[in-house]
Amino acid sequence: MDRYRSRTVRLDAAGPELTPRALPTQLGRIRKGKLNTVLATVTALEPPQQAINAVNEWWKIDHALDRGGARVATSVEQIRQTVAAGDLAVVPHFQG
Repeated sequence: MDRYRSRTVRLDAAGPELTPRALPTQLGRIRKGKLNTVLATVTALEPPQQAINAVNEWWKIDHALDRGGARVATSVEQIRQTVAAGDLAVVPHFQG
């Protein structure tokens, strides 16, 4: 069995409360719930510029030296790698 299959992906399929700003306070709650992947609702019905700004905030977290225990994941492979590393996989999610 490869190293990725030894870790189960447990996810929240719509996490509107998880934002880059809320990450430090929400991460503990997420970990307590034994989740390792969250589809973070970036925007719902907001205009495109607001969606772009929100996505940019997640990329800033992902590219920071201290990611706070989270990485942006845009593929199944990235989710598996992030989970295997013990970090929270954040998948940008859009509604509307």
